[in-house]
Amino acid sequence: MFPAQALISWFKKNSRAFPWRNRRGVYGVWISEVMLQQTQASRVIPFYKKWMQRFPSLNSLAQARDEEALLYFEGLGYYKRFHGIMKTARLLSGKSFPKQAELLNKLPGVGKYTAAAIASLVFKQRVAVIDGNVARVLSRYFAIESSCAEIAKDSKTEALVESILPKREYAVFSEALIELGAVVCKKQQPSCNACPLALSCAAWLSKRVERYPLVLGRAQKKVFSTIGIIEKDNQFLLLKRENKTRLTDMWEFPILEHHKQGLSKQAIAKGLREQIGEQIAIEELNLLLTRKLFSFSHSYTSFKAYVEVWASDVKLSHEKLSKKKSYRLAKNARYVRKKALLKKPFGAAAARVREYLLAKAST
Repeated sequence: MFPAQALISWFKKNSRAFPWRNRRGVYGVWISEVMLQQTQASRVIPFYKKWMQRFPSLNSLAQARDEEALLYFEGLGYYKRFHGIMKTARLLSGKSFPKQAELLNKLPGVGKYTAAAIASLVFKQRVAVIDGNVARVLSRYFAIESSCAEIAKDSKTEALVESILPKREYAVFSEALIELGAVVCKKQQPSCNACPLALSCAAWLSKRVERYPLVLGRAQKKVFSTIGIIEKDNQFLLLKRENKTRLTDMWEFPILEHHKQGLSKQAIAKGLREQIGEQIAIEELNLLLTRKLFSFSHSYTSFKAYVEVWASDVKLSHEKLSKKKSYRLAKNARYVRKKALLKKPFGAAAARVREYLLAKAST
């Protein structure tokens, strides 16, 4: 028999203090669960506090502009989560959250785990709540030779968790199982001696804890990018990412992503140039990379970006200057003053460049 009561007792004595555990309303739980997706709890805390202070209710969030709300999500990554939050907020504005996990799962950006977590923690429903932490605990306790992703998606796992749910305090049990995976039954160097399940854990008893769960190897791609800093009258050119597969609605400096290291300055300038001009023939618009400022790398989920940042200059070709003294920007482009850069939401790479420019201004 699974030692559910021992797990619950352990959790009541050892659970971590988080701001979202002080707010058991559906709105606070929903926001925290979305922010916690693929993100460590310690990293979420400051974002959650600022978010709840600015948007304390569903209706206050539904009335907010996307760009302002996105500023409060900037830095958490996985921005598809943000767009799901905004869609759900507007869909439910003036209404109540559904209480059943099946209905919660139909809301934008609310996956099966988040729906089950809300149904369990808020509405005290007896449902299986399964995330990566739970999958890891199950893999070791029952000696399941699969990856966490495979265990979490397997329909048999839901039935397994439902079979070990206690008749009482099942919401506490679900939260305890997640907590155990996060702080004791960790990916690396699990603290088995402190585990309330150790005496009946198959992996521990067989001395093969390191074997579970299976780890699926995945090669990380390399992407090379060049960012062009274009300054005009103490303003910087920004482009808004519209209808992109990632970082949608975030702002960035003109950037060219390519898969070939050592691409020529001419080829890079041509790629950047095509992002900027509208209603001007490409050959009429000159863009020069004048000076390399700095470089850095940043890891994403499926690739690692190697970024070079260049000072750039853009102007019309000499033959056209007598007829046109300026050029028309693309619809998603804006010149923004340095102080206003903090009012625009940026992805990780663009934020590094913003930090550089602001630090340079203060020196």
